[in-house]
Amino acid sequence: MSSYVSDAASESKVPTEETGKKKGKNNKQTSDPKFRCRFYEKNLPEYEEIVMVQVNSIAEMGAYVSLLEYDGIEGMILLSELSRRRIRSINKLIRVGKTECVSVLRVDRDKGYIDLSKRRVSADQLKATTERYNKGKVVHAIMSTVAQKMQLSLIELNRMITWPLSRSKMFPHPRDAFVMAIQDPGECFEATTGAM
Repeated sequence: MSSYVSDAASESKVPTEETGKKKGKNNKQTSDPKFRCRFYEKNLPEYEEIVMVQVNSIAEMGAYVSLLEYDGIEGMILLSELSRRRIRSINKLIRVGKTECVSVLRVDRDKGYIDLSKRRVSADQLKATTERYNKGKVVHAIMSTVAQKMQLSLIELNRMITWPLSRSKMFPHPRDAFVMAIQDPGECFEATTGAM
């Protein structure tokens, strides 16, 4: 287990279901929790899932990061999982503020701790995950704007629109449904009504 498990053994950093708030001493809420939410229906990533993170700080054991697609919950890239090669300078491999593509090694669902690996991500996985993340950012921005304009909870809006689109199999990604809704609204809404 990584060293940060013992720091807050009784505190969870998992976002709560209704507010999207993170609990724990590293809680950095910057906006109204009503308009915060993860990209996906599930609360936490799965083992071996490839996710996008932002590096927050570098420590002896590795790098603390925020999982960008999971409302910024905290994870750690272990030092041994940064590179396949011998590490001479950690700062040449990873930098604070940089976005990285990583693989999920372990998820402690009770405590909300997530161990990650940068070295286990292939070039193909990096490309596919970056593309998925960029599409997800577009959808998230649209839904956040709609939630704020309509004064709705973002998580409820995602439950009504985005997550059913993800499950529908009609579109590779909800962003594709949004593009089709703009280009050919009649066909899009006819297709999604029949699929849901």
